[in-house]
Amino acid sequence: MNKMRLTLGVALLSASTAIAQTPTINFNARGILALSDGDMAASAVVDGKLLKEIGVKDALTVYPLPLKLGQEIGSSPVP
Repeated sequence: MNKMRLTLGVALLSASTAIAQTPTINFNARGILALSDGDMAASAVVDGKLLKEIGVKDALTVYPLPLKLGQEIGSSPVP
């Protein structure tokens, strides 16, 4: 009985995962903005060590949409 419940549970979970991955959001945008914290290591959120490097700055990057091959991506330093 437990094996049947487990099998049914796995089947339902995989079916719900497949349904959740269907595209339902209409995404209309002219660009994506990305903020980069240059003086903070990716692991700093977990271990609290910033690991700052001299000369590395925070940046704001703009990705205009739709993306095209060879398209210029704008980036500028921010305080």
